[in-house]
Amino acid sequence: MRPVLSRRFIALYFIIGLIVLALLWNYYSQKFLRQMESETELRSRLYAAYVKSLSAENTEKELLNIIFDEVIKKINFPVIITDSLGNIMASRNLKDTTTAFKREFLKKLDKKKEPIDIKTVLPEGDTLFLGKLHYGLPGSFGILKYFPIIQLAFIISFVLLGLFAIFEFIKRENDHLWVSLTKEAAHQLGTPVSSLLAWMEFLKDKLDKDTIEQIRFDVDRVQDIVNRFSRIGTMPELHEIDIKKVVHETLRFIKRRASSLIEFKEDVKPVERILGDEVLLSWVLENLFKNSLDAIGPAKGMIEVKTEVLRDAKTYNIYIIDSGEGIKDKGKIFNPGYTTKSHGWGIGLVLAKRIIESHKGKLRVIDSKKGLTTILIQLPIR
Repeated sequence: MRPVLSRRFIALYFIIGLIVLALLWNYYSQKFLRQMESETELRSRLYAAYVKSLSAENTEKELLNIIFDEVIKKINFPVIITDSLGNIMASRNLKDTTTAFKREFLKKLDKKKEPIDIKTVLPEGDTLFLGKLHYGLPGSFGILKYFPIIQLAFIISFVLLGLFAIFEFIKRENDHLWVSLTKEAAHQLGTPVSSLLAWMEFLKDKLDKDTIEQIRFDVDRVQDIVNRFSRIGTMPELHEIDIKKVVHETLRFIKRRASSLIEFKEDVKPVERILGDEVLLSWVLENLFKNSLDAIGPAKGMIEVKTEVLRDAKTYNIYIIDSGEGIKDKGKIFNPGYTTKSHGWGIGLVLAKRIIESHKGKLRVIDSKKGLTTILIQLPIR
């Protein structure tokens, strides 16, 4: 199975992400520039109107009209103007226009922001107090205030997702490499196995029946291994299986080749509605049993397999327990290429985990220390 992620996808991700960031930065920069341009124009218009009003007879009224026409009408935040006596003269951007609401809202504005005195200096040199301007913050202020934080969060998320994509790509590339190696091994073993079958037929009349049967059994076992390796990386052929039989047959095969110092314990409960691929599940179990034998070594030891049916969780648990030396680094055992064996490739547990996950299950180490290691296989009950 080819990796879902590719170099082209990751490159497109970063290119598109950078373009989006550039567009967002340009959009808000242009928005700020337009706002500054608008404020400059407003100040200019206000100054021109002010100069014009100096010749008016009713200066206070004229200046308040200027403020209303040139300022109040052009703002986008809540504002209330009161005259020198505290009477409300004008308002803008309020939810309600009733006098009672304006009075209450005026108090709220003054609590948040100190009102600005509206004053002007007359040509005679006297200062004329026109009133007060009570204001609040525009609705866009919250967005502008938190925009740097939002932008930073976006950039961090973008980078983290990119790193995740890169690591996932590397992981899938490694998995693909190991799958390719197993398929190539299966291909290379195919021809010798065919030759062994031919030689077995040739020797059938020259050897006794028991010897031929034992040879046939071993050749068939090699053929099963070749078939398993050739199917690694493909979708499993799921159908309802007798999981108890799969576990029992695999354990019986291991018993025949294990030392007499190894004690085997088996407590497997039957269950219906387990969908699985017998060939691949048998390979996983065989791999785990062999790991247990390697962990125990030539010493006396114990391998136990037991199961439990969790009806509520719709899960079938298979526990494989051994009395070996334990796993030194539990965090790395499912990494491709990691092995503690001098003759190991470091792909057995990687492929086993992949197979269990393709069955919508889980494979993990529950506990591992010297004298006791427990590995759990969880399969869903349909």
